[in-house]
Amino acid sequence: MAGLPAKLPTAGKLPVTKPAIPPASSGVACLSCPAPDYPIEAAQRGTRGVVDLELTVSEDGRVEEVKVLAAPSDELKEASVKAAQGWTFTPAMRDGKPVREVVQVPVVFRLFQSYARLRQTSSNPSTSSPSKTR
Repeated sequence: MAGLPAKLPTAGKLPVTKPAIPPASSGVACLSCPAPDYPIEAAQRGTRGVVDLELTVSEDGRVEEVKVLAAPSDELKEASVKAAQGWTFTPAMRDGKPVREVVQVPVVFRLFQSYARLRQTSSNPSTSSPSKTR
């Protein structure tokens, strides 16, 4: 496979999609919600899926509390919680005043298709083609 490294990466950024954080339905909107880092060990094992979070957003838009409703692994859960603790939102409004609101946010971890193929190739060396030398 041209362009893919012979070994799985062990550090640095992984070839994964950023977790998708859809807008909440309560009027709460994300101002700054950087994607969690994809734990490299989880990616190397092919762990992916959705971490369902329940966030309590304060009147000033800070995340006061994070509850994990479901997670495919402890690593993805921890990465999601760590990221969510730093997120900021526009608060929900009632009668023209900001109010505290609880919202549910799914964080989706996906591996790129090429990375999944790379994992298969790395775990089965007989399927990889030898490099050409000149």
